[in-house]
Amino acid sequence: IRLVLYQVNYQEKKKGGSKVNLGQYIRNRRIDKKMSLKQLAKKVNCSITRIYNIESGKQKHPKSVILFRISRALELDYNKLLDYKFADYYKKEKYRKIKSMMRDARV
Repeated sequence: IRLVLYQVNYQEKKKGGSKVNLGQYIRNRRIDKKMSLKQLAKKVNCSITRIYNIESGKQKHPKSVILFRISRALELDYNKLLDYKFADYYKKEKYRKIKSMMRDARV
């Protein structure tokens, strides 16, 4: 099982290279729009600290309402932000399915 998980993880790294997380994605878009943290915070109606924490990765799972407001302010696809938010969950779920398949194969 460990070998299979290692191979899957290796293939993902090989495909993706360096993956962008939720905070980096939001920060890149904010910079592209030439918007400061203060301007975004004002549009989203939250604190500058909260936006900073999301962008820096300190807050990995922000509330969906905040993500919705950010998507509106930065003209982003809300569903894509949710995909970034739940990426860790999807990855864990993928490994669970592989482990389950390996257990079933032994029987």
